[in-house]
Amino acid sequence: MLMAPAAAILANEKEVVCCSARISARGRKLQWQLALSMLQQIGVPDVICYNAAISACGKSSQWLQSLHLLAEIPERRLQADVFSYNVSLSACQKADRWE
Repeated sequence: MLMAPAAAILANEKEVVCCSARISARGRKLQWQLALSMLQQIGVPDVICYNAAISACGKSSQWLQSLHLLAEIPERRLQADVFSYNVSLSACQKADRWE
């Protein structure tokens, strides 16, 4: 039997996995605003959720929003990973914004 704190952690992990999948789906449909809305609704998003939102923005040529999300990652006391930087660079490349 799970103790209450462990059950809460497990529930949050399931929420994050489901939400990151939904955010990714919005990105594939170029619905970056919905992706951002979903990110905001997550209680404690992880870097995977941020990466999905950054990717969604990049696919919709929202390069500046992608960079804002990248900057928000350490503000949330999360560690950006290689994917975080790659999808941000990809968003800038797609919009021809390298400066």
